[in-house]
Amino acid sequence: MVFKTKSLTINMDLGFHRKVALVCAASRGLGKACAEMLAEEGAMMTICGRNRESLETVAKEISLHTHMDVLPVVCDLSEEEQVRSLVSQAVNHFGRLDIIVHNTGGPPSKSALTIASDE
Repeated sequence: MVFKTKSLTINMDLGFHRKVALVCAASRGLGKACAEMLAEEGAMMTICGRNRESLETVAKEISLHTHMDVLPVVCDLSEEEQVRSLVSQAVNHFGRLDIIVHNTGGPPSKSALTIASDE
């Protein structure tokens, strides 16, 4: 990541090179920004969202800009079977997951590890 001011350029290595990420709700907004930043830092990723067209557009944009592998998967995160399929597709494609950006609206604010499936 590069930060520039008028007189200073700072290069930061956030340690994401060759990591595998899953970014939820990545077809726009905060999720898209997270996916772009991770790819710029060298992460490969699966992105998900509910709109196939916008999701595929974002995946192509990120891949073209960063030359990283981006797998778009249509998924409604309120449907447990779709979430299971999302994770399976990500792991089948990349062999593992290192990072999860759990960017969703609706569930109560708490750790992803403590959210009940009905939440």
